[in-house]
Amino acid sequence: MGRGFIEYSLPAAGRTEFVAYSAFLTYRLPDGSELPVDQQPAWCPVCMRFVLGERLPSVAELEQSLAAVQARDPQRLRMLTFVGRSVEDETAELGRRIGWRRGRVNPPRCLECGCDRILPLPPGNEFAHPATGEPVVVASSGFASTDRWVAEFTPEGTKPAEPHAAPDPAG
Repeated sequence: MGRGFIEYSLPAAGRTEFVAYSAFLTYRLPDGSELPVDQQPAWCPVCMRFVLGERLPSVAELEQSLAAVQARDPQRLRMLTFVGRSVEDETAELGRRIGWRRGRVNPPRCLECGCDRILPLPPGNEFAHPATGEPVVVASSGFASTDRWVAEFTPEGTKPAEPHAAPDPAG
């Protein structure tokens, strides 16, 4: 199983940290459907390290994305073709994502411990560590062969008390 990753180097401390994404993290919506979790690297003050956190785009950002898909923006169409998604599937998912986002109350969470005080890591190849201020350098990124990380979250980004059970086809 391959997962995308980013490797961060902390030269002053002489260490590295990795953040690995997962294509198998979903929200279970009230109607029982699933919605993929949008992810970003973040600093978690509870885990005390770089983690994978939720990324919560605004409703306006999602509406802009939907408008670009509906207008058949050439750049957006190339991206959809590259990832093997149809305009119809993307339109439907963005519509569901907009509805979910309108009802979302909590800020983004650490997808590992659930802390809601994460600090998204800034874009770019070098930045100051959110807690210590020491320089952080993006050392590499790519795909690594790792174990699959499958997890389900509530619409508010918490882990459900009981995992969702698929309906029994036998009745």
